[in-house]
Order: sequence, then structure tokens, then C-alpha cells
Amino acid sequence: MSPTVGSVGGVTLVIWPDDHDPPHVHAIYGTPNTPGVRQSRIAIQTGNVIDKPSARALPAGKLRQAQEWIAENQDELHARWQQLQT
Repeated sequence: MSPTVGSVGGVTLVIWPDDHDPPHVHAIYGTPNTPGVRQSRIAIQTGNVIDKPSARALPAGKLRQAQEWIAENQDELHARWQQLQT
């Protein structure tokens, strides 16, 4: 099962298997493991960013798009989180 759960506005949304609580999505903008990649971890339940502020965080506009997508797909994301954490 792929950990990619969706994408919006060039942001790839991923849930990693056996990840830590709280249930969250990794929102990745750019090519992973490259110097210019931006990413934030977003809680599925609240839509809040769970990382400390950083220069590597998603730009504000991309963050809003990701948060809106997560809110619209919350039930499916909770189900996927449960599948990937076993």
C-alpha cells in the first residue's frame, strides 16, 4: 500500500507506516531529500501544524491548500492512518 494519500497544488500528502501519534499527514512541496524541499506535518484531527516553525515549512498558501484538503478528506485519512499503523 502506497503511503501517498493525495496531492493538492503541487503538495504531495503522505502517511508513513508505523509513524508516531498524533495521527498526521506529511505535506511535501518539492522533491524529497533535496535542499529546496519544503514540508510540514499536519494533524488530521485539527489541521494544525505539529512542527516548530522552520524555513523548511510549507509556504503559507500551500499550507492552506493542504489543510483544506485534509479537512475535506478527514474520514478517509483517519481510516488510512489506522491501516498503515498496524
